Amino acid sequence: MWVNLSQRLAKTARRLLSGEAGTAEFCYELFAAHDRDLIQMLTSKKLFGILMPASDYRNAWAGHGGAAGPSEQDRRLSVLEDLLARTRALIGTAFETWILLKPGSFTYTGGVYDLAYTSLMGTRPTFRQQRLPIGEPLDSGRLYLVNTGNMRALELVPLIRVIAGLKTGEDAVYFYNRLLPDGVRWVSYHFAAEPELILADRDVDELLSDLCVPDDAVESTGVST
Repeated sequence: MWVNLSQRLAKTARRLLSGEAGTAEFCYELFAAHDRDLIQMLTSKKLFGILMPASDYRNAWAGHGGAAGPSEQDRRLSVLEDLLARTRALIGTAFETWILLKPGSFTYTGGVYDLAYTSLMGTRPTFRQQRLPIGEPLDSGRLYLVNTGNMRALELVPLIRVIAGLKTGEDAVYFYNRLLPDGVRWVSYHFAAEPELILADRDVDELLSDLCVPDDAVESTGVST
């Protein structure tokens, strides 16, 4: 589902980027982008030439496949390593001029916000505290991408969170997994102490509700959610 949604959004972005005068700049403005490499990479057909086969392999192997012996496991590992290498080659340095951050406190002087933030970039196990000037107040409960040289920030949808573990109290990055009757299931791919959390999250509920096709539209068009 997520690959299909991303593919559709990328198609719309490519149409803007190759459209009439002004539509490309409008598209970059939507992404709060000062330079263009990241946007061109995220909307590239080459990216989905990798993600679509990866999705198919996932469904065939993990979703509906049978037991795999050692030789088949080796073959699958080789296939996935090839897809990963192609992804890394495509991404290249596209993220080098962007900061993924969690906002903290700020001061306001002369139309500029001096923001303290937690950097979520790099391989260090602990998050670094830094500062930067920004042209707008940011919600401390959300995550943002900021393109260096730009005074605007791109807010991420709330499917990625920095959450303090219920048992450890340590901050870790968690990804949306699914909705359950008692809340949202969040999973971390690096924090072994608490790899899974189930928490109520109104922002996620509202986002997923917005993505759903209204019932009256389903009745009139026959489109299924």
